[in-house]
Amino acid sequence: MVRKLAYTVSEREHWISAAGGLVGMLAVWWISALVLDSQGAVLVATSMGSTAVMLFAAPHGPMSQPWPLVGGHLVSALTGVACAHWLGGEPMLAASLA
Repeated sequence: MVRKLAYTVSEREHWISAAGGLVGMLAVWWISALVLDSQGAVLVATSMGSTAVMLFAAPHGPMSQPWPLVGGHLVSALTGVACAHWLGGEPMLAASLA
């Protein structure tokens, strides 16, 4: 069953959100590809996908505010670095455990 949501968003805002997400994801992938190998760039780009959706599709949502975004990425980055350090140079295994 399909029903209309209580709030409405204009068609223009949908396109702006989609374009912003696309440009943001392409920028993240491009910078990651310059710094990392192809597997690492894909891992970084996919982890940023949810952030792009939150920022551009729901910018006023509680999880789209600066502290949850920065804090979430900081905690996950520290966890990933700790796993990589603990495993001794196995980035794919460290990424899957983090």
